[in-house]
Amino acid sequence: MIVLFKNSYRLSKKVEMRDKEILDSWKDISVYLGRGIKTCYRWEKELGLPVHRINQDSPASRVFAYKSEINEWLKERANQIDVKKPFLERKWVISGLASVTALLLIAAAVIYFSYRKYSSSYPAGLVIGVLPFENSNFSEYEQYLPVGIRKFFTNSFSRIDNLKVIPSTVLDKNNDSYKALKNISEKLKITYFLKIKLEKNENILKISAQLIQPENNKIIWKKESVDRLENIFFLLEDISQGIHKRLNPDVSPGSILSFNEKMTKDYAAFDDYLKANYILNSSKGENDNPIKLYNRGKYYQGRWTRESNALAINLFSQAIELDENFAQAYIGLARCYANYVNFNWDFKREWLTKADDLMAKAATINPDCPEYYSTLIQIYLIKYMAFNENTKDKAFKLAQEAIQKYPGHSNLYAQVGYCYYLKFGEFGNEPDFNKALELNEEDYLLHPNQINNIIFAELLMLNQEYEKALAVCHGIQGGDSSLMANYRKGEIYYYMGDLESSEAVFLQFESIDDIDAQIFSLFNLGMISAQKGNTSEVERLLKKIEVIAPNKFNLFEDKLKLASIYMGIGKKELGYKFLEDFFAEEKNNRTRYVYHKYIEIDKNFDNCRDEERFKNIIQ
Repeated sequence: MIVLFKNSYRLSKKVEMRDKEILDSWKDISVYLGRGIKTCYRWEKELGLPVHRINQDSPASRVFAYKSEINEWLKERANQIDVKKPFLERKWVISGLASVTALLLIAAAVIYFSYRKYSSSYPAGLVIGVLPFENSNFSEYEQYLPVGIRKFFTNSFSRIDNLKVIPSTVLDKNNDSYKALKNISEKLKITYFLKIKLEKNENILKISAQLIQPENNKIIWKKESVDRLENIFFLLEDISQGIHKRLNPDVSPGSILSFNEKMTKDYAAFDDYLKANYILNSSKGENDNPIKLYNRGKYYQGRWTRESNALAINLFSQAIELDENFAQAYIGLARCYANYVNFNWDFKREWLTKADDLMAKAATINPDCPEYYSTLIQIYLIKYMAFNENTKDKAFKLAQEAIQKYPGHSNLYAQVGYCYYLKFGEFGNEPDFNKALELNEEDYLLHPNQINNIIFAELLMLNQEYEKALAVCHGIQGGDSSLMANYRKGEIYYYMGDLESSEAVFLQFESIDDIDAQIFSLFNLGMISAQKGNTSEVERLLKKIEVIAPNKFNLFEDKLKLASIYMGIGKKELGYKFLEDFFAEEKNNRTRYVYHKYIEIDKNFDNCRDEERFKNIIQ
């Protein structure tokens, strides 16, 4: 009700202001003057541009301006500024409407180009390696923009048939020497490296691009494109067209771009979309050590936290408010809502209902993009795992379809692999486990720093490839100070028998301000103490769990961990009771064979493996 009231108020104010020839935002003022927003800020401060604030006491207040006052100011300041007539008064506007419309269509097409799969006459076997971007003059708060531009190029080239893209995350910044790049190109069969540099000077953006032959480090093509930041669509299109033309001179522009008026034409909407994605996928912590952050009294914010999720929701919502036909913003918002269940922040089915509604809206606009597939697959899997809905087969079918359409997109290989992982958990067929391992490794090679690789680390751990599993976690932490990656490291150390390292990791979690994380860590510390034979410490830890969660243990694997603990300290009767209770629950039987692997590598069960009762439970 509050939101509806607020939106109604905004609408009525806009109508009122329009009737009085009022510009009701910095954006409208800048468009009217034909200048960037920063220039308008400066003109207000230095030259007295007549801008009014709703709250005069707050510099952050919403602004407005009268067109009549601006026109008078322009006449007075004509000798001090390079005057450009207000947009609606320019003589060429009416005669140039057709050109403006065409440019807007191109802008829309560039965004569409990022998400659509294209058939072309490209020769088979072309492989483009996207080098880490160079960028300068981007403030700490503008880093989302280079990240978004990098993803644009990587995703757009991934849509071309017969063209494989190796993203910059694979080509580590430490491997920028000619010799290292040559070795990488031979290993990955890279045809050309794409090198891009971004330079920003106030509201001006310059993109410099080069195509480089790996065998001799020769630049075979280069191009620079410069324009105002709000014209970023044209910059991206200009560079993209140049690269495509160099890769295949026979390709016409019409075969590369396809106009679609349903995609966003609003730079502000696109800007908010990039910000939201950056926040959702980035760590905001200043350090990757939770203990240091805790001791400094700062909140540890990892890559996928409830706080960063809330910021993303706000930004995606702003993007939708600016452009109600921006499909990717609806998809991003749906993913945020699904995260509430996925990460157990608020375990309610209503979040997925909201996500479903947003995905249905996105489907009416443009479902033909990889984000649509990956988010819908995620929602299907959450419904299956969390609420026992019959959506596993839907997820599997959709994932297989998606991987054919978008073979280079992040997370799709991992999602197909996760479907095989679930199949293994239900039926115990080792080929399904191996397929899950293979597909997750494929995704890891394309995107080594993403949090999705947590599942790959788990698969390696269950396959007793402990060193490789640790390396995956270190890779994740290289791109993100993630609690999840650190937790997985603690598990890996435990199962490989390095109890001291495992204990050091879980002791960090015991002291952070997160009840779920504390409970997870206490159970694992209990398993470590049991393996050491320290019964008194086990009892202390279990008592602490009861104090934190007096009604029930807040962990769905609690009975399995309790079975491990009691078996480890020799209280077999209690151990068997919790083990039998665990496998008696239907939800655990759906992934029964995954838990078999956990039991297989847990040394706390070593003293009962040969007993008939144990064998009967496992079999």
